[in-house]
Parts: sequence; C-alpha cells; structure tokens
Amino acid sequence: MEELYKVMDDLLEVEFQMKAGMDILKELEEFYMLEKETEKSDARKVAVLMKGYLQSMKSNIREIIRYIDDTTLEKFKQKLREVDDKYYILFEIGVGTGLQLQEILKFRNKDIRDKDSIEASIGTKNIKRTFQIPQELKEIISQYTEGKDPEAYLILGHSGSPAPLSREQAYRVFKNVGKSMGLNAIGAQTMRKTFAWRYYKETNDIYYIQNLLNHASPSITYRYIGEKPNVEVVLKKMTPEENERSRYMLYKDNAGKNRIHALTEELIHIERELDNPTNNDAFYGRVDCLLAELEELMDNFKNTK
Repeated sequence: MEELYKVMDDLLEVEFQMKAGMDILKELEEFYMLEKETEKSDARKVAVLMKGYLQSMKSNIREIIRYIDDTTLEKFKQKLREVDDKYYILFEIGVGTGLQLQEILKFRNKDIRDKDSIEASIGTKNIKRTFQIPQELKEIISQYTEGKDPEAYLILGHSGSPAPLSREQAYRVFKNVGKSMGLNAIGAQTMRKTFAWRYYKETNDIYYIQNLLNHASPSITYRYIGEKPNVEVVLKKMTPEENERSRYMLYKDNAGKNRIHALTEELIHIERELDNPTNNDAFYGRVDCLLAELEELMDNFKNTK
C-alpha cells in the first residue's frame, strides 16, 4: 500500500483532479482493501505500472486538461474579469461555443445578442459552420451587451476606440493571467480545446467535434483533445472519400510502409532495452502501458471490418 500511496502523491502534485487517473487509483485501492494478503512485490508491480502511466500521460495532462478543471477554469475567468470584463466575455464565448478567437473579435453586438446559434467561417477556405450558444452563455452575453450600441464591436480595443480588440492583445492578457496562476500552457487554442474536450466528455460524440472544427478525420480530433483514439469509431466514421484519400497517402512514396518500418524499428529498440539493467522501474511501467495500448488497438483493428 505504501508504494501505491506514493503514486497517489505523485498524481496529487498536479494542480487539478484528473478524473481518469483518480478512478484508476480508487479501483486499485479497493483491490488492496479486499486482497490484504497480496504480497508487497505485487503491490510494487502495480505501483510501477501506475508510475509508467503517469509518466506517459503527464505532458498531455498538464498541457490540455490542466486548465479544463472547473475550479481552475473559474479562477482563471475571475482573474480575467479583474483585468477587464471584455476578456472574461471573450473567454466565456470561446469555451462555451468552440469559436476561434479571431472570429469572436469580428462580432458586433447585434451579431450575437439574443441568438441561439451563430454562423462563422473557419479555416483558410472560409468553410461555414454553425456554433450553438448555450442558454447560460446567452444570458451572460445579454447582460454584457445590455444598453450598448448594436453596431459596435462586441469586444472593443483601447478605451474610447471603436476598433475591435486585437488578437495579439487578447493572447497577451490570457498568457499573463495564466502565468500568474502557474498555467504556462495558455495559448491560441486553449478555448477551443477546452470546449472540444468537455463536449466529448459529456457526449462521447467525436464526429460532431470533428465536423465543427473542420478536422480531416476523427483521429486528428482525438489527438487535438488529448484522448486515446477509439479505432472502431474512427473506422466506422471514415467516409469513402476519406478512405480513398488514406489509400493515396499511404501509397504515395511508400509512406505507409515507411511509417510501419519506423514503428517496427522503435519497437525493436524497446525490445533490446528490456535487457538493459540500467533502466529504472518507470521505464518498464511505460513499456507495459505502451504494449497494452498497442494490443488493444490491434484487437480493435482486426475486429473492425
């Protein structure tokens, strides 16, 4: 149990609760409560696996989920309000709709006040998408725009200027406020990633997010939100056009074979390292987690027609 609690301490050092990790730790603790006779060596093995799990997940967790935690998110929004309400409303709209910052800055008060949804162009090809405005956000926007000129920009720049806030200034404020809270990962995609990750966790609908954000495939969206791809979902949602494109890209310049060769070489290197006595326990934990992931992906691939 002592080894297990050390792992729990490692996890709690992260400044938010990672639900998936906490659920796993809870299950492990319940297991040890039931199996009190379990040998210390077994407990150590599980602790090593958890250390590997934390190591492999830590970068993604810190960069993506850290500022999605509700408590941290509310603190961040309050800090923005202390700077100016316009930064708060800008962030609320981004997190609540998934709209890009540059699109929000184009809105005038009349474009978004009392609206259930709003259409905006995304990407370099100006593809139109409809973004829903939740009722709670709708009320926040209504309060913010009350009594303001309908033709004026929603997010104004310098005091007294009719011009909209610049994207650079918005990023600068977000970054500075984030740093003051120890959140160094706040950047251009923070609002959209937060929206996409939370929507996925609530609905499990990766295809809706893919379409809304104009991603080429579900696998890209999974990577974007830092989630493990569900191979079955990805394959079932692939359109004939996407399948044809994949075939072309894998054939072109032997790209598919080269990618498989690179993965094979990396696995061979890991296989050799298994006999290296200088590797620490965390290395073996990471390898075990990697193999478990690969085995699950291969099973899904083989079982999906």
